Amino acid sequence: MRQIIQYLSHNPIILLVLLIIVVSIVISVVKKLLKAALVLILIFAVVSAVMYYFADQEWAQKGKEILESTSKKAEQVLKTEGKKLVEKGMNVLNDSSDTRKKIHRKKNR
Repeated sequence: MRQIIQYLSHNPIILLVLLIIVVSIVISVVKKLLKAALVLILIFAVVSAVMYYFADQEWAQKGKEILESTSKKAEQVLKTEGKKLVEKGMNVLNDSSDTRKKIHRKKNR
């Protein structure tokens, strides 16, 4: 483990490449999860619409309430989690930049 850390501290470009790869993998996974969530929400909306048109008034009202509450919750989650993900990504990029600067300073000594 020490050898890896030492190697990366002597080769900041490789460290930067590794960090970019890790960040891109994380972003890819998050995108896929968001797509899956949106597909599930879409399926739920279609089922709710079918239930609304073919069910009696009581079931239609319940479906409408569920659909409204789900869409509100989905918006809230996307807003809060989206902001958190962007902040985490910026922190990772800032940390990698700081690490690169520290390594560069050590090399120039």
